[in-house]
Amino acid sequence: MPRPSAIVLCIDDEPNILVLRTALLRMAGYRVHAAIDGQIGLEIFRHEPVDLVVLDYDMPGLMGDDVAKEMRRLRKDVPLLLVTAFQDLPVTCTSIFDATLIKGESPTVLLEQISSLLAVRQPSLAASR
Repeated sequence: MPRPSAIVLCIDDEPNILVLRTALLRMAGYRVHAAIDGQIGLEIFRHEPVDLVVLDYDMPGLMGDDVAKEMRRLRKDVPLLLVTAFQDLPVTCTSIFDATLIKGESPTVLLEQISSLLAVRQPSLAASR
């Protein structure tokens, strides 16, 4: 019997990036929820199954670290991957996340990081890739 694919929640306030990242993840076999801001992302996180979150940092309203803090409060076991254009965020911010990527990294790097984080969380999800 085939294993279910992981569910990734992508949160980014830049529509083009959100559409491209969502398409990439779906092509890689992931099921994807997409949110254009942190508040919508939190609502999805509260009400839908999510195995991993790919989260932008600089967004209007709730910043990525604020969203991540609330997600940690709700479900500590879900890996959080920060994708940001900022290269010098303070450790107090980045320590909330399981991993950080700089925007502009290749899609391969993003997919490898997601696979790695899922393997740590739940080996059966990563094996289904």
